[in-house]
Amino acid sequence: MGVVAAGAFAWGVDWVAVTAVMATADPAWMALAVAVMAGSVGTHAARYAVLVGHLTPRPSTMLWWDSNAILAAGNTLLPLRAGNVLRPLLVARDGGAALPPLFFALLPELLCDVFAVIAVLAAGLALAPPGTSPQVAALAIPLGSLAVGALGVLLALGTRGARGVAVRLMRLSPSRRFRHWALARFDELTSALAPVGKLRRLAAALFWSVAGWATWAIALDATLRAVGHPLDPGIVLVLVATLAASTVVPQAPGFLGTFQVLVAGALVAWKVPEATADAVALLGWAVLFLPPTLIGLFSAWRRGMSLRESG
Repeated sequence: MGVVAAGAFAWGVDWVAVTAVMATADPAWMALAVAVMAGSVGTHAARYAVLVGHLTPRPSTMLWWDSNAILAAGNTLLPLRAGNVLRPLLVARDGGAALPPLFFALLPELLCDVFAVIAVLAAGLALAPPGTSPQVAALAIPLGSLAVGALGVLLALGTRGARGVAVRLMRLSPSRRFRHWALARFDELTSALAPVGKLRRLAAALFWSVAGWATWAIALDATLRAVGHPLDPGIVLVLVATLAASTVVPQAPGFLGTFQVLVAGALVAWKVPEATADAVALLGWAVLFLPPTLIGLFSAWRRGMSLRESG
């Protein structure tokens, strides 16, 4: 779908007008956007330390930084969000962690992102002019219900009662070998979910999740200001929440194509001139994705890791 969207966007752009708008972009605002997105690696690293630090015998600040930078590079350059494979591979290799719990840790991480996106959406709707995006507002209640339900399930899985139920269910299998294997996987899952059951760690993970999406809002706002067309902060937050929610749609690596279509379409709907909207869609993609990707490539080189290892 991302490839189709990229083709449709490129076909419909007035490249002469868009180039003219991009040439007027204020370097100071663009530099701010790039710096913020370079720093966004730190927000993801801090959250990952909260969620998997207890699983890692040899934790270090640079391990969290490098692993999350490589995650960004892998997700931008490779299909199927391969960065989600590269990150645990690095933490297992250099941090001494077991691989299965690291993969299971994607569940609380996804949950934190859902809550963070809801928070960003709520803030955007509160700050934006009335009636800014009723279609997006309508998603708030079902998304919130889904997130609360998922949190309840994850909390329930970490209880002793859940393990007792799992043991009884596994006794139904005639294979003793399978029972041991399945119980080991269940224990790995619950160990990965441990931070969700501890209020302070859960709050820290949620804080860093919101901070991560806030970097997107700041970078997009700076890009809009760079081309001389700032928008209401609430509208920018609603746009970020919409982009975040759309990541569930199959797409090309790095959100390429889908990002441009969504951003340009939303900005035109909010009365931004079409050439400016297209320019922001291109510049915004560059500042949001390229800084973390370049940092990730450097981290992979420094760690002696190839992005091909995801396969």
